[in-house]
Parts: sequence; structure tokens; C-alpha cells
Amino acid sequence: MPASPLSTFVSALLDGDPLRVDQPAPLSDSDIDEAARVVVQFEQGYRLETPGNAPRIDEPAVRWSAAAFYLACSLALHRDFTADALEGELPSEPDRSEPSHHYSVDLVFRFLPALVKLANSAASDDPLVGQLMRWAREWPLSSVGVPGVGEVDSRVVLGCPALASVYVDRVLATADVDRLREDPVRDAVAAALGDHLELCPKVASNLSPTREPEEAQTSE
Repeated sequence: MPASPLSTFVSALLDGDPLRVDQPAPLSDSDIDEAARVVVQFEQGYRLETPGNAPRIDEPAVRWSAAAFYLACSLALHRDFTADALEGELPSEPDRSEPSHHYSVDLVFRFLPALVKLANSAASDDPLVGQLMRWAREWPLSSVGVPGVGEVDSRVVLGCPALASVYVDRVLATADVDRLREDPVRDAVAAALGDHLELCPKVASNLSPTREPEEAQTSE
């Protein structure tokens, strides 16, 4: 039996192969289950490259993220369809209270910055862009580097050492200084840089200044 367009897309996405996206269409439970199996199989190798102990995989989160990302890509490429095509076509959006939820969604959603860029290039005021930006705020691990996200809550991500390490690495790699608005993120990034501020000058210049000038003035 041939693979469904969804599972073929997910497999190509995870392997870095060229992508083919059909027009938005309803996804069957069997299509989503098949795509989730592709992600779960991929994750077995991916977790070996994740620093520390990666959280357990949450299959409902995997099912939702695979279907959501595929349909969003389809809408980004087939502009004659509207974002309403997402309504009622996705499994229930997963909870975001556990590291396992963020880790599992990120297996696919780590490609979200590229999708936001693609959607913005067509029409920044498109409802699809608004949907993508909502996801970017709700899934901070996956949206590092997306400009204009605004305030996010990274506490669940930072509460898991493995995900915190990935998160800090992405902030440094993309020089996403907006994420430094959160004190715990700023502290974690500063600790990762240590004395090697030259590794990421843009981020280093946006870290909290030291209190040395004030102390020096007091001592006079």
C-alpha cells in the first residue's frame, strides 16, 4: 500500500529531502497515525544526538504536530485556500505543561521558522501567518529565531536540562535577543557564553550589564 502524502511529506522533511505538498485536504486518522510512526521511528536516532536525557516521546503531540505542520505548509503554498482549512481538520492540540510535549512537537515544529518566513514572503497579513505566530508563542523551543514573536513563556522548556541546552544553543545560533527578555533565559545564555562573549557579540551586548560601574562609584 503506497504511503500517504502526509507520511511521505514528514519522511522527506525529517530526512532533509525535497518536499511535495498537495492542496489542503482532510486527513484521515490512519494517515496521521502513519505519519506519527515515521516521526517516532526517526526520534529513536534523534534522541541519541540530544544533549542529556531527552524527555519521553508523547505520541498525541507527535500526531498533532505532523498534521498541523503539513496542512500549514499546504496553505502556505496553495494560496487560493484560506486558513479556515485548518479548522476541524487537526487532532486536538496537545497540552504544553510537560517537557515531553515540547520535545515531541519540536521534532517537526523545529522547522517552523522556515515556514513562517515562507508564509510572510507571500503576505504578512495573511491569517495563516497569524496562526503560525500563535504557534510560535505557544511552542517557544521550536520558534527561536522567528522575529516578532513577542513574549513567550519558556519555563517548561528550561525546567528540562536537555531541552534547556537545546534552547540556549538555538538562541545563540540565531542571535535571538528577544528571548533574553526572560531572566532565566538570559541567565542560562550568559552561563553558556561564560567569558567567551566574542562567540556571539550580538547576544553578549544584550545581556544584563554588570554592576561594576555602580560599585566603583560607591567606593570613591
